[in-house]
Amino acid sequence: MISGNLLIHTVTLKKPTGFDRDRNETYEEYAIEKVRVEADIGRTRGSEGETPNDTATLYVDAAQSVFKSADGGETEAVEITAGDMVEWNGRKFAVQSVRHCYAKGSDAHHWEVALK
Repeated sequence: MISGNLLIHTVTLKKPTGFDRDRNETYEEYAIEKVRVEADIGRTRGSEGETPNDTATLYVDAAQSVFKSADGGETEAVEITAGDMVEWNGRKFAVQSVRHCYAKGSDAHHWEVALK
């Protein structure tokens, strides 16, 4: 279990569900409370100007993190997969990969989610 005093952030998880009639991608949204985000916010300067180069790691604790549906009610943990989106602190990140971390036993201790 990750120490509770480190789990100070809340993020919004957006799972793609399809497209609307205007071909805009639609999402199912979940809030995940009691997580940790470690971000590296930066910009890359190239021949065409500056572009954002933000990366982050999201830590989700199996025992303490709380998943909530769009209506605010608690829900079971939702599997986070590559292609999902995460919003945190006014920034949008795409999920690149998810690493399941184990302690003793066959259940995950926590997940480390690479964001870009």
